[in-house]
Amino acid sequence: MPATQLTTPLGTLYLTTHQNALTSLCFDMPEHTAISDSEDPLIQQIKTELTQWFKDPKTVFTVPLNPTGTPFQLKVWQALQQIPCGETRTYSTLAAQLNTHARAIGSACRANPLPIIIPCHRVVAKQGLGGYTGATEGEMIRIKSCLLALEKSTGKRNSPGSSKTPPDRASSC
Repeated sequence: MPATQLTTPLGTLYLTTHQNALTSLCFDMPEHTAISDSEDPLIQQIKTELTQWFKDPKTVFTVPLNPTGTPFQLKVWQALQQIPCGETRTYSTLAAQLNTHARAIGSACRANPLPIIIPCHRVVAKQGLGGYTGATEGEMIRIKSCLLALEKSTGKRNSPGSSKTPPDRASSC
C-alpha cells in the first residue's frame, strides 16, 4: 500500500488506507512503502481532521478506521478511545479496568497502528510518562510529551485513576 505524507507540528506522519478506511498512521515511513500524493477524498478527510486536531485536540475524528490487531489489542484500543482528551490513565488502572496486566496494556499500546487517533499517548506510568510506540527514551518520548502538552489545556488532567500530570515540556515541541 502506498503511504501519504502529512506534515504536522511534530514532524511528518505517514498515512495508509485500505478499503475506504485508515489502517496506519506512522511517525516513521514503513519499510517497502511508496509515497503517494493521493487526491482520494478519504485521504483528504484524514489530513483535514489531523490538521484540525493539531489546532484543537478536542476535534473528534470521524474517518473510518480499520486497525489490524488481535481481539485483545482491539479491546484495549477501544478502551483507549474512551479516555477523554486532556486526561491520562495509568497502565495499571487500564489493566484493572480490562481485567489484565499492565504489561499487556503496554504491549497493546506498542502495537497500536493509529497513534493520535487511538490515543495511546494518554496512557502513562505511575511515575513518569512510560513508553510510546515501544520507545522509552528519545524522539518518541518527546513526541508523547508534546501530545500530552498539546492536550493539557483542553480538559482535566487528574481524574480518578489518572496519574500525576507529567511535566510540561511544550517548549521542546
